[in-house]
Amino acid sequence: MKSIVVYADTSPSMTSRTEAALDLARAHKAHITFVVVTPYSSYVALDPMGGVFVANAALESIREEETRLDDMIKKEMANEDVSWEVLHYDGDAVDCVLSAARLADMIVVSLGHDPDNPKPHSLLEVADLAEHSGCPILAIPHDQTRFAALGTAAIAWNGSHEAANAVRSAIPMLQMAKTVHIITADKEPENYPSTALARYLSRHDINAEVHDVPAGSLSIEEAIESQVKSLGAEWMVMGAWGHSRLRQTLLGGTTRHFLSESKVPLLLAH
Repeated sequence: MKSIVVYADTSPSMTSRTEAALDLARAHKAHITFVVVTPYSSYVALDPMGGVFVANAALESIREEETRLDDMIKKEMANEDVSWEVLHYDGDAVDCVLSAARLADMIVVSLGHDPDNPKPHSLLEVADLAEHSGCPILAIPHDQTRFAALGTAAIAWNGSHEAANAVRSAIPMLQMAKTVHIITADKEPENYPSTALARYLSRHDINAEVHDVPAGSLSIEEAIESQVKSLGAEWMVMGAWGHSRLRQTLLGGTTRHFLSESKVPLLLAH
C-alpha cells in the first residue's frame, strides 16, 4: 500500500476523503496523488459551418475552478508529513481516474448518503468506478473526518469472487487492524464458508472472529449493518456488484444499498 489516488473536486466531501487518505498514507508510508478532472469536451460547441469553439467565459470559469481546487489542495497539504502531487486530466471522470490508478494501490472517493448532497461527486459516479476498476476503492462517508487504519475492521463475506478480490486487496490494511470480524448474513456459502476465509487470513497473520448472522426478518444488508454497529467496526471490506447493476437497480442489492447508506468507510473491489 504505497500509492493512493484521491479523486479531487470542490465538493463539501473533499476534506473528509483527504483526511482519510492522509491517515492511510501515514499508516503505510504511502504517496498520495490527487487527480483533478476537467471535462473540456463538455464546453465545446459546434457552429453551423462545422467550426469548433469554446466560449471565453466558459474557459475562464474552468481555469478559475482548477486554480481554486489547486489552491485548496496546496493549503490542505502544506504542513502534512506525506509525499503528494496533483495531476490534471481532461475527459470522462471515471476513465481519467482509472487511467491515473493503473499503477495505484487504492482509490479514495466519497459516499453519497448526505441528505443535503446525495451525489458526492458532480462528475464521477462511484458505482461506475466500483464496477470497472481493477484497483480497490476506499469510499468515505461525508461526515467522517478520520480513517481508523489501526481500528476495528469488518468483512462482509458471501464467498463470491468479488468478496474474495476485496479481501485480497485489503490484506495490508487488515494486517494493521486491531480487530477483524468476518460477517456472513443469511446463508453460509457452501464452497467458501467464513471458516475458510478465517484460515486464509490466519496465513497472513490476521486473526479474525467469525459471525454467522441469520437475517431473519431483516434484509441481508440490514443484518450486516446491525452487526457492524454492534461490533463497533470502523470500516468494512466488501465485494462490489455480485449481481449485475441492472438487477440491483430493479430489485435492490447489497452494493447499491451500502453505496448510498453506509455509515462506515467501505473498501470495495469487483
